[in-house]
Amino acid sequence: MGVMTVVVFLINGFTKHDWKEAFFFALAIAVGLTPEMLPMIVTGTLAIGAVTMSKKKVIAKRLNSIQNFGARAPIGSKARSFRSVTSWGSTSPPRV
Repeated sequence: MGVMTVVVFLINGFTKHDWKEAFFFALAIAVGLTPEMLPMIVTGTLAIGAVTMSKKKVIAKRLNSIQNFGARAPIGSKARSFRSVTSWGSTSPPRV
């Protein structure tokens, strides 16, 4: 998408000799192509995540499940429940 925007900018600039208009036209092309390219960008990003996770010996059945791994909170974060276990059998309020 970036290469295509630059090519459109250069062709439009050299043919019409109005570089300001060529810039805005190339910017409009880039903005217009972003929704069209979004599925490809998301799929590519998820594929990179799948390769990274496979190097760590993680098995994912579906590519979309990798997206859910990034949305999960770490175990030690503040997103845990209201009570935490301090030792076996006793609970205490969370530390803030």
